[in-house]
Amino acid sequence: MLLIAALTPWLWRSAMRFRVRNTTWRGLPFAFHASTREAYVAAWPLLGAAAFVVALPWWLPELPAAGQRPPRASDAAVWVGVTAGALLAGVVLIRLRFNFLHLQMTRTSLGGQMGHFKAGFGAFFRVGLICLGVGLLAYLVLAGVLVGFAAGLAGLMRGAGLSGAFAVMALVFLVALPLLLLPASITMAAWEAMVFRTIWSHAGLSGLARSKCSLHTRAFVRLRTKNVFLTLLSLGLYRPFAVVSEYRMKIDSVRLYTRGDIDVLAHRLTRGTPGGVGDAAAGLAGFDLGI
Repeated sequence: MLLIAALTPWLWRSAMRFRVRNTTWRGLPFAFHASTREAYVAAWPLLGAAAFVVALPWWLPELPAAGQRPPRASDAAVWVGVTAGALLAGVVLIRLRFNFLHLQMTRTSLGGQMGHFKAGFGAFFRVGLICLGVGLLAYLVLAGVLVGFAAGLAGLMRGAGLSGAFAVMALVFLVALPLLLLPASITMAAWEAMVFRTIWSHAGLSGLARSKCSLHTRAFVRLRTKNVFLTLLSLGLYRPFAVVSEYRMKIDSVRLYTRGDIDVLAHRLTRGTPGGVGDAAAGLAGFDLGI
């Protein structure tokens, strides 16, 4: 665990350098300036959590011997510990995501102009709390649906023979699998949409350009839910179309606002790019940026 935590910042920085250097706008390449030290500083939530987990066995009380039942108080302590650990893990992941994102946005440049990112950790934390509530609500609704479904199947099983029992079990599998995937899919889609909107509503390039995002969470959740069901029904064949439709919705929701004419801005950035060529400003007006 410590090895994975120690390698993650270095791997993230290497991957980000490759990704940013192969991203262009109007023929101008982006550059990533974050050092390895900055990556490890940003990864402090992961490193701290790994050290805490590794040191945890020395802090826990000794487990009871085989065949002995621990006292009831220890059951409550275990449940409290598991719940607190899950919440702490969620906070750590949100903080790590924010730290890496902030480093990526503020240490990336285009044409000698550094990027800026105005969103704070509080905005990301609110998104995490909202997604947690959405996930809990989705699972509560699912639990109610499954209870009713199980009651109906119990009636069918009582009057069915062996072949009927197999048919009922197949029906359970076909219905329960998409239902079990649905709450997680809704939660992840809501998180992805709100994080994307938070990023591209607070990102900019020095004082020359800024972006605004109008991605609607409900629309993206509906699209993701439809894509999940169609992918399952097609046994995965619909997956490429699902990915394209989701990227299209994301990209269509982003607008770029520049200070002055965009061609003048592109020419100014070209002059600030080492080794920039004269035809760099003749490219298409669009971001080749994978999120």
